[in-house]
Amino acid sequence: MPRSRTAKRCEPDSSSRTTSVVHLRALLRLMALIQLIDLGAGVVATASGTVTLALSGFPMVNAVWIAAVCLQAGRRPRGTGDLAMA
Repeated sequence: MPRSRTAKRCEPDSSSRTTSVVHLRALLRLMALIQLIDLGAGVVATASGTVTLALSGFPMVNAVWIAAVCLQAGRRPRGTGDLAMA
């Protein structure tokens, strides 16, 4: 069915785009924080002898790289405006 000539396209304005970028960055930072808490719990459990390094090593390595990726993805692009999207 063809669109009428008077129908407007539904596109988000720049303020809603800016808001969604800010929310995405906050979500990525919170995900990184959760991974760092998970890493801390693994270090404490391993150091106390509750869990062996053989069992906790792989999840701790995963927590490190997932947190690093989330923090990197949540950074603002260099050389752009305050809330520019890459």
